[in-house]
Amino acid sequence: GFSAEQVTHMVIAYEPIWSIGTGVIPDNDEISKTIEFIIDTTFNIYKFKPTVLYGGSVNEKNIEILKLFY
Repeated sequence: GFSAEQVTHMVIAYEPIWSIGTGVIPDNDEISKTIEFIIDTTFNIYKFKPTVLYGGSVNEKNIEILKLFY
């Protein structure tokens, strides 16, 4: 239900519901696959690749995988 103009400004924030406030962080593979899914799904619908912001706990163990998407 978004216009083409709205989609070009879209930023999608992602954090697993089970991770919020628990201190449990998904592994890099799960983060990567989820971000890829969000980008691919949005592209398939709107023909645009959005910026995806991982909103969870970023640390020295997962920062490198997150850099791939920025």
